[in-house]
Amino acid sequence: RSLLSVLHSRVDSLSKGQDRIDANWAFYGSGSMGEKAQQLFNKTKMIEDAGFVITPRIVLRTGWFDGYLKRNGIEAALNRGVPPTEVQKLVMRGKFSDIEKAILAAITQRFQGAPLAVRSSSLFEDSMSQPFSGIFRTYLLPNNNDDPELRLKQLSEAIKMVFSSIYSDSSRTYFNAISYKIPNKISLPSACL
Repeated sequence: RSLLSVLHSRVDSLSKGQDRIDANWAFYGSGSMGEKAQQLFNKTKMIEDAGFVITPRIVLRTGWFDGYLKRNGIEAALNRGVPPTEVQKLVMRGKFSDIEKAILAAITQRFQGAPLAVRSSSLFEDSMSQPFSGIFRTYLLPNNNDDPELRLKQLSEAIKMVFSSIYSDSSRTYFNAISYKIPNKISLPSACL
C-alpha cells in the first residue's frame, strides 16, 4: 500500500465519490486540479523512470475553492463588487466544511513530523501565453507540533492564505499589467505537496 492509500482509507467514509487515489497522488473534491498539478501528474511516470523519487502529493481540486467561496458568502460578495482587500479578509474568516476539516486533519495526522508545502495550482497558472508562476503564494508548514488541533489550524490557515492570494496586491498588479480581468468565479485549487 502506498503512503497515500493509508490517508485515503481514513477519510474514505467521508467522501462523496469525488475523491481519487493514485499511487503517490490523492485528489479531493470535484472539478479540475489546476495547470501546475496537472502537468506534474502527467509527468510523474517520466520522472520516476528517470530514477527520481516522487513525494506524496495531495490536490484539493477546484471544487474545494468554489465550494468555499459559495458556503462562506464570498462568491456573493464578489458579485456585489466588494474590493479585493475585503475579499481577502472574507476568505481568511471563512470556514471549511466538517468533511473538509476531517480530510485536512487526516493529512496532518498521516504526515505528522513531515513538512507540508501548500501552494496554488490555478487553471490559468503556468500557461504559455500568460505565465503566472511566482504570483501566488506558497506556505511551508513544519507539521511537527504534538497538538493535532494546532497542526489542523496551521494547514487550514495556509490553504486560506493560498486561496486569498489571488486577491492580493501583487497578483492584482500582475493581472493589470497583462490586462487580465479577474473573474468573479475563478478556480484556484491548492495543492499540498
